[in-house]
Amino acid sequence: MKRRSLNKRLLLAAAGILAIFLFLTGLALERAFVKSLTRAQEEKLHSNILLLIAAAEPDALGLRLPENFQEARFNRIASGLYGFIFTARGVELWRSPSAVMVEQIPGAAEFNKLPVGTRQYGRVRSTESEPFFYAARGVAWEDDDGKLAEYSFVVMESAVPYQQELQEFLTTLWVWLALAGVLLLVALVLVLRWGLRPLHSLARDVGRIERGEVSTLAGDYPAELAGLTQNLNQLLRHERLQRERYKNKLSDLAHSLKTPLAVARGALEPNSSDATTIEEQLQRMDDIVQYQLQRAVVLMPQLGREGVALTPVVEKLLQAMAKVYADKAVQIDSKLDRHALFYGDERDAFEVLGNIIENAFKYCASQVRIAVQSRAERAVAIVIEDDGPGIKDADRALVLQRGQRLDTRSSGQGIGLAVVEDILADYDADMDIRASTLGGALFELNFRPTQL
Repeated sequence: MKRRSLNKRLLLAAAGILAIFLFLTGLALERAFVKSLTRAQEEKLHSNILLLIAAAEPDALGLRLPENFQEARFNRIASGLYGFIFTARGVELWRSPSAVMVEQIPGAAEFNKLPVGTRQYGRVRSTESEPFFYAARGVAWEDDDGKLAEYSFVVMESAVPYQQELQEFLTTLWVWLALAGVLLLVALVLVLRWGLRPLHSLARDVGRIERGEVSTLAGDYPAELAGLTQNLNQLLRHERLQRERYKNKLSDLAHSLKTPLAVARGALEPNSSDATTIEEQLQRMDDIVQYQLQRAVVLMPQLGREGVALTPVVEKLLQAMAKVYADKAVQIDSKLDRHALFYGDERDAFEVLGNIIENAFKYCASQVRIAVQSRAERAVAIVIEDDGPGIKDADRALVLQRGQRLDTRSSGQGIGLAVVEDILADYDADMDIRASTLGGALFELNFRPTQL
Protein backbone atom coordinates (compact mmCIF):
# COMPACT_ATOMS: atom_id res chain seq x y z
CA MET A 1 0.00 0.00 0.00
CA LYS A 2 1.36 3.36 -0.99
CA ARG A 3 1.77 5.69 1.94
CA ARG A 4 1.42 9.42 1.87
CA SER A 5 4.45 11.41 2.94
CA LEU A 6 4.39 13.37 6.20
CA ASN A 7 4.44 16.59 4.20
CA LYS A 8 1.26 15.65 2.33
CA ARG A 9 -0.56 14.45 5.43
CA LEU A 10 0.29 17.60 7.39
CA LEU A 11 -0.61 19.77 4.41
CA LEU A 12 -3.97 18.03 3.97
CA ALA A 13 -4.74 18.36 7.67
CA ALA A 14 -3.72 22.05 7.70
CA ALA A 15 -5.69 22.74 4.52
CA GLY A 16 -8.78 21.09 6.02
CA ILE A 17 -8.51 23.07 9.27
CA LEU A 18 -7.88 26.28 7.33
CA ALA A 19 -10.91 25.70 5.08
CA ILE A 20 -13.17 25.05 8.08
CA PHE A 21 -11.81 28.12 9.90
CA LEU A 22 -12.28 30.42 6.89
CA PHE A 23 -15.77 29.03 6.24
CA LEU A 24 -16.87 29.62 9.84
CA THR A 25 -15.24 33.05 9.79
CA GLY A 26 -17.12 33.91 6.61
CA LEU A 27 -20.42 32.77 8.12
CA ALA A 28 -19.79 34.82 11.26
CA LEU A 29 -18.90 37.95 9.26
CA GLU A 30 -21.90 37.44 6.97
CA ARG A 31 -24.27 37.12 9.93
CA ALA A 32 -22.79 40.15 11.65
CA PHE A 33 -23.04 42.25 8.49
CA VAL A 34 -26.65 41.19 7.81
CA LYS A 35 -27.57 42.02 11.39
CA SER A 36 -25.86 45.40 11.20
CA LEU A 37 -27.37 46.22 7.80
CA THR A 38 -30.86 45.23 8.92
CA ARG A 39 -30.56 47.33 12.07
CA ALA A 40 -29.39 50.32 10.03
CA GLN A 41 -32.32 49.83 7.65
CA GLU A 42 -34.76 49.78 10.54
CA GLU A 43 -33.32 52.91 12.13
CA LYS A 44 -33.39 54.72 8.81
CA LEU A 45 -37.08 53.96 8.28
CA HIS A 46 -38.00 55.00 11.83
CA SER A 47 -36.06 58.24 11.30
CA ASN A 48 -38.15 58.92 8.21
CA ILE A 49 -41.29 58.31 10.30
CA LEU A 50 -40.09 60.96 12.74
CA LEU A 51 -39.50 63.26 9.77
CA LEU A 52 -43.15 62.79 8.70
CA ILE A 53 -44.43 63.31 12.24
CA ALA A 54 -42.43 66.52 12.55
CA ALA A 55 -43.79 67.82 9.25
CA ALA A 56 -47.46 66.96 10.02
CA GLU A 57 -49.92 69.66 11.11
CA PRO A 58 -53.56 69.30 12.21
CA ASP A 59 -56.37 70.58 9.98
CA ALA A 60 -60.07 70.13 9.59
CA LEU A 61 -59.68 66.72 7.94
CA GLY A 62 -57.21 65.45 10.46
CA LEU A 63 -53.59 65.99 9.46
CA ARG A 64 -51.95 67.95 6.70
CA LEU A 65 -48.39 67.44 5.39
CA PRO A 66 -46.33 69.70 3.13
CA GLU A 67 -45.93 69.03 -0.57
CA ASN A 68 -42.11 68.88 -0.39
CA PHE A 69 -39.93 67.09 2.15
CA GLN A 70 -36.30 67.27 3.15
CA GLU A 71 -36.00 63.63 2.09
CA ALA A 72 -36.11 64.12 -1.69
CA ARG A 73 -37.17 60.52 -2.35
CA PHE A 74 -40.60 61.28 -0.81
CA ASN A 75 -41.07 63.88 -3.53
CA ARG A 76 -39.97 61.74 -6.53
CA ILE A 77 -42.53 59.40 -8.07
CA ALA A 78 -41.67 55.66 -7.84
CA SER A 79 -38.44 56.44 -5.98
CA GLY A 80 -38.74 53.31 -3.84
CA LEU A 81 -39.35 55.24 -0.60
CA TYR A 82 -43.01 55.76 0.30
CA GLY A 83 -44.83 57.37 3.22
CA PHE A 84 -48.42 56.69 4.41
CA ILE A 85 -50.74 57.77 7.21
CA PHE A 86 -53.69 55.61 8.28
CA THR A 87 -56.51 56.37 10.66
CA ALA A 88 -57.34 54.12 13.58
CA ARG A 89 -59.92 52.42 11.36
CA GLY A 90 -57.30 51.51 8.73
CA VAL A 91 -58.39 54.14 6.25
CA GLU A 92 -55.60 55.75 4.28
CA LEU A 93 -55.44 59.43 5.18
CA TRP A 94 -52.34 60.48 3.25
CA ARG A 95 -49.58 59.15 1.02
CA SER A 96 -46.37 60.77 -0.16
CA PRO A 97 -45.99 62.03 -3.74
CA SER A 98 -43.60 59.17 -4.42
CA ALA A 99 -46.44 56.68 -3.83
CA VAL A 100 -49.02 58.11 -6.20
CA MET A 101 -48.43 55.24 -8.65
CA VAL A 102 -48.73 52.54 -5.98
CA GLU A 103 -52.09 50.84 -6.61
CA GLN A 104 -52.18 48.56 -3.58
CA ILE A 105 -50.25 49.01 -0.41
CA PRO A 106 -48.50 45.76 0.52
CA GLY A 107 -49.26 44.66 4.04
CA ALA A 108 -51.81 47.44 4.72
CA ALA A 109 -53.67 45.17 7.11
CA GLU A 110 -50.59 45.14 9.33
CA PHE A 111 -51.08 48.82 10.17
CA ASN A 112 -54.78 48.86 11.20
CA LYS A 113 -55.41 49.93 14.79
CA LEU A 114 -51.71 50.05 15.66
CA PRO A 115 -51.57 50.92 19.40
CA VAL A 116 -50.21 54.34 20.28
CA GLY A 117 -46.45 54.26 20.91
CA THR A 118 -46.05 50.87 19.24
CA ARG A 119 -43.27 50.41 16.70
CA GLN A 120 -43.25 47.77 14.03
CA TYR A 121 -40.63 46.73 11.52
CA GLY A 122 -40.73 43.98 8.95
CA ARG A 123 -40.63 42.87 5.36
CA VAL A 124 -43.48 42.47 2.90
CA ARG A 125 -43.98 41.93 -0.83
CA SER A 126 -45.99 44.00 -3.22
CA THR A 127 -48.41 42.63 -5.77
CA GLU A 128 -45.53 42.62 -8.26
CA SER A 129 -43.54 40.45 -5.78
CA GLU A 130 -41.12 43.28 -5.17
CA PRO A 131 -39.80 43.03 -1.59
CA PHE A 132 -40.24 46.01 0.75
CA PHE A 133 -39.05 46.90 4.22
CA TYR A 134 -41.58 48.78 6.31
CA ALA A 135 -41.61 50.63 9.63
CA ALA A 136 -44.82 51.70 11.37
CA ARG A 137 -45.59 53.70 14.49
CA GLY A 138 -48.81 54.39 16.35
CA VAL A 139 -49.30 58.06 17.17
CA ALA A 140 -51.97 59.98 19.16
CA TRP A 141 -52.71 63.51 17.91
CA GLU A 142 -54.71 66.16 19.78
CA ASP A 143 -56.97 68.27 17.52
CA ASP A 144 -58.12 71.85 18.05
CA ASP A 145 -61.05 70.68 20.19
CA GLY A 146 -58.71 68.82 22.54
CA LYS A 147 -59.74 65.40 21.30
CA LEU A 148 -57.15 62.71 20.69
CA ALA A 149 -57.06 61.00 17.31
CA GLU A 150 -54.97 57.91 16.66
CA TYR A 151 -52.95 57.46 13.49
CA SER A 152 -50.46 54.97 12.05
CA PHE A 153 -47.44 56.49 10.32
CA VAL A 154 -45.89 54.06 7.85
CA VAL A 155 -42.72 54.30 5.74
CA MET A 156 -41.88 51.67 3.15
CA GLU A 157 -38.69 51.25 1.14
CA SER A 158 -37.79 48.86 -1.64
CA ALA A 159 -35.48 46.04 -0.52
CA VAL A 160 -33.61 45.95 -3.85
CA PRO A 161 -30.83 48.38 -2.77
CA TYR A 162 -30.48 46.39 0.46
CA GLN A 163 -30.13 43.15 -1.45
CA GLN A 164 -27.62 44.66 -3.88
CA GLU A 165 -25.49 46.00 -1.04
CA LEU A 166 -25.64 42.64 0.73
CA GLN A 167 -24.73 40.72 -2.43
CA GLU A 168 -21.78 43.02 -3.13
CA PHE A 169 -20.53 42.54 0.42
CA LEU A 170 -20.88 38.75 0.27
CA THR A 171 -19.10 38.55 -3.09
CA THR A 172 -16.25 40.70 -1.80
CA LEU A 173 -16.12 38.77 1.48
CA TRP A 174 -15.85 35.28 -0.03
CA VAL A 175 -13.46 36.36 -2.78
CA TRP A 176 -11.09 37.86 -0.24
CA LEU A 177 -11.45 34.91 2.10
CA ALA A 178 -10.64 32.54 -0.78
CA LEU A 179 -7.63 34.65 -1.70
CA ALA A 180 -6.53 34.73 1.94
CA GLY A 181 -6.95 30.94 2.09
CA VAL A 182 -4.72 30.45 -0.94
CA LEU A 183 -2.06 32.79 0.47
CA LEU A 184 -2.20 31.09 3.86
CA LEU A 185 -1.97 27.68 2.21
CA VAL A 186 1.13 28.76 0.32
CA ALA A 187 2.57 30.09 3.56
CA LEU A 188 1.76 26.77 5.26
CA VAL A 189 3.55 24.85 2.52
CA LEU A 190 6.65 27.00 2.96
CA VAL A 191 6.52 26.72 6.75
CA LEU A 192 6.04 22.94 6.58
CA ARG A 193 8.97 22.54 4.20
CA TRP A 194 11.12 24.68 6.45
CA GLY A 195 9.92 22.92 9.62
CA LEU A 196 10.41 19.42 8.22
CA ARG A 197 13.82 20.15 6.73
CA PRO A 198 15.63 18.62 9.75
CA LEU A 199 13.69 15.38 9.21
CA HIS A 200 14.77 15.30 5.57
CA SER A 201 18.36 15.89 6.68
CA LEU A 202 18.03 13.07 9.20
CA ALA A 203 16.67 10.70 6.54
CA ARG A 204 19.51 11.68 4.20
CA ASP A 205 22.12 11.04 6.90
CA VAL A 206 20.55 7.68 7.75
CA GLY A 207 20.84 6.80 4.06
CA ARG A 208 24.53 7.70 4.16
CA ILE A 209 24.93 5.34 7.10
CA GLU A 210 23.21 2.56 5.13
CA ARG A 211 25.60 3.15 2.22
CA GLY A 212 28.56 3.02 4.59
CA GLU A 213 29.65 6.62 3.96
CA VAL A 214 29.49 7.56 7.65
CA SER A 215 29.18 5.57 10.86
CA THR A 216 27.14 7.92 13.08
CA LEU A 217 24.66 10.79 12.90
CA ALA A 218 26.67 13.95 13.36
CA GLY A 219 24.44 16.62 11.80
CA ASP A 220 23.34 19.85 13.46
CA TYR A 221 19.82 18.83 14.42
CA PRO A 222 17.30 20.88 16.47
CA ALA A 223 16.73 20.13 20.15
CA GLU A 224 13.49 18.26 19.37
CA LEU A 225 15.47 15.63 17.42
CA ALA A 226 18.43 15.43 19.78
CA GLY A 227 16.97 12.53 21.77
CA LEU A 228 16.18 10.60 18.59
CA THR A 229 19.64 11.06 17.08
CA GLN A 230 21.32 10.10 20.35
CA ASN A 231 19.25 6.93 20.58
CA LEU A 232 19.99 6.09 16.95
CA ASN A 233 23.71 6.57 17.49
CA GLN A 234 23.54 4.37 20.56
CA LEU A 235 21.67 1.74 18.55
CA LEU A 236 24.28 1.92 15.80
CA ARG A 237 27.11 1.48 18.31
CA HIS A 238 25.32 -1.48 19.84
CA GLU A 239 24.77 -2.98 16.40
CA ARG A 240 28.45 -2.60 15.50
CA LEU A 241 29.46 -4.26 18.75
CA GLN A 242 26.99 -7.06 18.08
CA ARG A 243 28.32 -7.58 14.58
CA GLU A 244 31.86 -7.63 15.91
CA ARG A 245 30.82 -10.21 18.49
CA TYR A 246 29.22 -12.37 15.78
CA LYS A 247 32.31 -12.01 13.66
CA ASN A 248 34.53 -13.13 16.50
CA LYS A 249 32.32 -16.10 17.32
CA LEU A 250 32.17 -17.21 13.70
CA SER A 251 35.89 -16.72 13.37
CA ASP A 252 36.32 -19.01 16.35
CA LEU A 253 33.98 -21.50 14.67
CA ALA A 254 35.90 -21.35 11.40
CA HIS A 255 39.19 -21.77 13.24
CA SER A 256 37.82 -24.73 15.18
CA LEU A 257 36.68 -26.45 11.98
CA LYS A 258 39.96 -26.00 10.16
CA THR A 259 41.73 -28.72 12.15
CA PRO A 260 39.04 -31.41 11.67
CA LEU A 261 38.90 -30.61 7.97
CA ALA A 262 42.68 -30.86 7.68
CA VAL A 263 42.69 -34.17 9.52
CA ALA A 264 39.93 -35.51 7.26
CA ARG A 265 41.91 -34.51 4.17
CA GLY A 266 45.05 -36.17 5.51
CA ALA A 267 43.19 -39.40 6.29
CA LEU A 268 42.00 -39.86 2.72
CA GLU A 269 43.58 -42.71 0.87
CA PRO A 270 45.12 -41.31 -2.32
CA ASN A 271 44.02 -44.24 -4.46
CA SER A 272 40.46 -44.41 -3.14
CA SER A 273 37.75 -44.15 -5.79
CA ASP A 274 35.83 -41.71 -3.63
CA ALA A 275 38.82 -39.55 -2.72
CA THR A 276 38.04 -36.93 -5.36
CA THR A 277 34.39 -36.66 -4.34
CA ILE A 278 35.21 -36.44 -0.64
CA GLU A 279 37.89 -33.84 -1.35
CA GLU A 280 35.36 -31.75 -3.31
CA GLN A 281 32.84 -31.94 -0.48
CA LEU A 282 35.48 -31.05 2.13
CA GLN A 283 36.47 -28.08 0.02
CA ARG A 284 32.83 -27.08 -0.26
CA MET A 285 32.47 -27.36 3.52
CA ASP A 286 35.43 -25.03 3.91
CA ASP A 287 33.92 -22.61 1.38
CA ILE A 288 30.58 -22.70 3.19
CA VAL A 289 32.23 -21.81 6.50
CA GLN A 290 34.02 -18.86 4.93
CA TYR A 291 30.88 -17.80 3.08
CA GLN A 292 28.67 -17.83 6.17
CA LEU A 293 31.36 -15.94 8.04
CA GLN A 294 31.32 -13.22 5.43
CA ARG A 295 27.51 -13.06 5.31
CA ALA A 296 27.38 -12.55 9.07
CA VAL A 297 29.38 -9.34 8.88
CA VAL A 298 28.19 -7.85 5.58
CA LEU A 299 24.95 -5.87 5.66
CA MET A 300 24.01 -6.43 2.02
CA PRO A 301 25.36 -8.76 -0.66
CA GLN A 302 28.05 -7.26 -2.85
CA LEU A 303 26.65 -7.31 -6.34
CA GLY A 304 29.40 -7.82 -8.86
CA ARG A 305 29.46 -5.92 -12.08
CA GLU A 306 30.16 -9.10 -14.04
CA GLY A 307 27.45 -11.76 -14.03
CA VAL A 308 28.02 -15.33 -12.87
CA ALA A 309 27.10 -18.02 -15.38
CA LEU A 310 24.33 -20.13 -13.89
CA THR A 311 24.74 -23.22 -16.07
CA PRO A 312 28.04 -24.38 -14.48
CA VAL A 313 26.60 -23.77 -11.00
CA VAL A 314 23.53 -25.88 -11.73
CA GLU A 315 25.56 -28.64 -13.41
CA LYS A 316 27.91 -28.94 -10.42
CA LEU A 317 24.98 -29.16 -8.03
CA LEU A 318 23.20 -31.75 -10.17
CA GLN A 319 26.34 -33.90 -10.36
CA ALA A 320 26.82 -33.74 -6.60
CA MET A 321 23.17 -34.55 -5.86
CA ALA A 322 23.21 -37.44 -8.35
CA LYS A 323 26.04 -39.02 -6.35
CA VAL A 324 24.45 -38.32 -2.96
CA TYR A 325 21.11 -39.80 -4.07
CA ALA A 326 22.54 -42.45 -6.39
CA ASP A 327 20.33 -45.11 -4.85
CA LYS A 328 17.19 -43.30 -6.09
CA ALA A 329 18.40 -43.25 -9.73
CA VAL A 330 16.78 -39.83 -10.22
CA GLN A 331 15.93 -38.91 -13.80
CA ILE A 332 17.09 -35.33 -14.45
CA ASP A 333 15.44 -33.16 -17.11
CA SER A 334 17.36 -29.91 -17.46
CA LYS A 335 16.96 -26.99 -19.84
CA LEU A 336 19.79 -24.56 -19.12
CA ASP A 337 20.27 -21.28 -20.92
CA ARG A 338 24.02 -20.85 -21.43
CA HIS A 339 23.58 -17.08 -21.56
CA ALA A 340 21.76 -16.83 -18.21
CA LEU A 341 23.79 -14.80 -15.72
CA PHE A 342 23.35 -14.16 -12.01
CA TYR A 343 24.48 -10.66 -11.07
CA GLY A 344 25.60 -11.32 -7.54
CA ASP A 345 27.90 -13.42 -5.40
CA GLU A 346 28.48 -16.90 -6.85
CA ARG A 347 28.27 -18.38 -3.36
CA ASP A 348 24.77 -16.93 -3.01
CA ALA A 349 23.80 -18.74 -6.18
CA PHE A 350 25.22 -22.02 -4.83
CA GLU A 351 23.43 -21.52 -1.51
CA VAL A 352 20.03 -20.74 -3.03
CA LEU A 353 20.04 -23.34 -5.79
CA GLY A 354 21.79 -25.93 -3.62
CA ASN A 355 19.05 -25.87 -0.99
CA ILE A 356 16.19 -26.10 -3.49
CA ILE A 357 17.82 -28.73 -5.72
CA GLU A 358 18.72 -30.83 -2.70
CA ASN A 359 15.11 -30.71 -1.50
CA ALA A 360 13.93 -31.73 -4.98
CA PHE A 361 16.23 -34.78 -4.95
CA LYS A 362 15.34 -35.60 -1.36
CA TYR A 363 11.56 -35.59 -1.83
CA CYS A 364 11.17 -36.67 -5.46
CA ALA A 365 9.97 -40.11 -6.43
CA SER A 366 12.17 -40.50 -9.51
CA GLN A 367 12.23 -37.30 -11.53
CA VAL A 368 13.57 -33.75 -11.17
CA ARG A 369 13.14 -31.00 -13.75
CA ILE A 370 15.09 -27.73 -13.80
CA ALA A 371 14.96 -24.84 -16.24
CA VAL A 372 17.07 -21.70 -16.31
CA GLN A 373 16.00 -18.96 -18.69
CA SER A 374 17.40 -15.49 -19.27
CA ARG A 375 14.97 -12.72 -20.11
CA ALA A 376 15.13 -9.14 -21.31
CA GLU A 377 17.36 -6.64 -19.51
CA ARG A 378 19.31 -9.18 -17.45
CA ALA A 379 16.25 -10.76 -15.83
CA VAL A 380 16.55 -14.46 -14.93
CA ALA A 381 13.86 -17.06 -14.19
CA ILE A 382 14.75 -20.40 -12.55
CA VAL A 383 12.19 -23.20 -12.19
CA ILE A 384 12.87 -26.38 -10.17
CA GLU A 385 10.22 -29.14 -9.95
CA ASP A 386 9.92 -32.72 -8.76
CA ASP A 387 7.42 -35.57 -8.80
CA GLY A 388 7.29 -35.99 -5.02
CA PRO A 389 4.36 -35.48 -2.63
CA GLY A 390 4.40 -31.72 -3.16
CA ILE A 391 3.50 -28.95 -0.69
CA LYS A 392 -0.07 -28.09 0.26
CA ASP A 393 -1.27 -24.53 -0.18
CA ALA A 394 -1.71 -24.12 3.57
CA ASP A 395 1.88 -25.25 4.21
CA ARG A 396 3.71 -23.08 1.67
CA ALA A 397 4.21 -20.19 4.07
CA LEU A 398 5.16 -22.56 6.88
CA VAL A 399 8.09 -24.17 5.05
CA LEU A 400 9.75 -20.74 4.72
CA GLN A 401 9.87 -20.26 8.49
CA ARG A 402 13.14 -21.07 10.17
CA GLY A 403 13.07 -24.41 11.99
CA GLN A 404 9.79 -25.57 10.46
CA ARG A 405 9.77 -28.98 8.70
CA LEU A 406 6.81 -30.80 7.19
CA ASP A 407 8.63 -34.14 6.92
CA THR A 408 10.08 -35.29 10.25
CA ARG A 409 11.20 -38.64 8.90
CA SER A 410 14.18 -37.31 6.94
CA SER A 411 17.20 -35.53 8.37
CA GLY A 412 17.50 -31.74 8.49
CA GLN A 413 17.00 -28.71 10.68
CA GLY A 414 14.32 -26.92 8.66
CA ILE A 415 16.41 -23.84 7.92
CA GLY A 416 17.33 -24.39 4.25
CA LEU A 417 14.37 -22.57 2.70
CA ALA A 418 14.54 -19.88 5.38
CA VAL A 419 18.14 -19.22 4.32
CA VAL A 420 17.00 -19.10 0.68
CA GLU A 421 14.29 -16.59 1.62
CA ASP A 422 16.84 -14.40 3.44
CA ILE A 423 19.23 -14.36 0.49
CA LEU A 424 16.44 -13.60 -1.99
CA ALA A 425 15.31 -10.74 0.23
CA ASP A 426 18.84 -9.31 0.06
CA TYR A 427 18.58 -9.29 -3.73
CA ASP A 428 14.95 -8.13 -3.64
CA ALA A 429 14.04 -11.21 -5.68
CA ASP A 430 10.95 -13.36 -5.15
CA MET A 431 10.13 -17.05 -4.95
CA ASP A 432 6.83 -18.63 -5.90
CA ILE A 433 5.86 -22.09 -4.64
CA ARG A 434 3.09 -23.97 -6.42
CA ALA A 435 2.12 -27.41 -7.69
CA SER A 436 4.19 -28.99 -10.47
CA THR A 437 2.80 -30.74 -13.52
CA LEU A 438 4.98 -33.66 -12.42
CA GLY A 439 2.83 -34.02 -9.34
CA GLY A 440 5.23 -32.58 -6.77
CA ALA A 441 6.37 -29.08 -5.83
CA LEU A 442 7.50 -26.29 -8.15
CA PHE A 443 9.83 -23.49 -7.04
CA GLU A 444 10.13 -20.48 -9.34
CA LEU A 445 12.79 -17.83 -8.67
CA ASN A 446 12.64 -14.46 -10.41
CA PHE A 447 15.46 -11.94 -10.46
CA ARG A 448 14.09 -8.85 -12.16
CA PRO A 449 16.21 -6.14 -13.82
CA THR A 450 15.70 -3.64 -10.99
CA GLN A 451 16.89 -6.26 -8.53
CA LEU A 452 20.14 -7.27 -10.24
